[in-house]
Amino acid sequence: MIDILFDFAIKLLAWIAPFTLRKAYPSQRIADLIKVRISARGDGIELWAGELPRVSAQITITNLSPFHLELDRAFGTFFYGSELEKFSYLQKEKIPPASEVSILVEATLTKEHVAVIQKQRQYNPRIGIRFNAHILCDVHNFDLCQTLETSHHRLVNFGTP
Repeated sequence: MIDILFDFAIKLLAWIAPFTLRKAYPSQRIADLIKVRISARGDGIELWAGELPRVSAQITITNLSPFHLELDRAFGTFFYGSELEKFSYLQKEKIPPASEVSILVEATLTKEHVAVIQKQRQYNPRIGIRFNAHILCDVHNFDLCQTLETSHHRLVNFGTP
C-alpha cells in the first residue's frame, strides 16, 4: 500500500512540478540507483571457437530508483585481456521501479580473436564488458557507462592451452 502511495506521489510531483524532481534527483543520483552486472545465471560470458566463433553474455539491469525507466539502446565491447569485439542492443526495455530486466548481448569473433584468446588464457586475463546504455526517464535522459568484470566465464571448443 505504501509503495502504491509513493509511486503515485512521484507521478503527481512529476506532473505538477517536474523541476522539483530534477533538483531532488539529478541524473547522477538516478544513475547510481541503477545496478548493472553480468548475470550469475548460466555461465556468465561464453566464448565459442570453432566454425562460427562468437561471444555472448546475459546482462542484468536492476532499477532501484523510484522512477519508471526505459533502456533505449545499449552498446559496448567485450574484452578478454584486450578488446575483442563490439556489440549493440537496439531493443527498448521498460524497467519499472524495484525490478530488473535481463538482456542478451552477443558478437561474432574473428579467427584472430580466437587465436588471441587461446594465447591469453594461460595468463588469467581480465574478462568482462565495457557497457554503455542510453536511459530514458521522465526526470532526465542520461547515458550509463560501466565496466563489468567477471571471473565467471566458459570457453567452448578452444582445446587445451
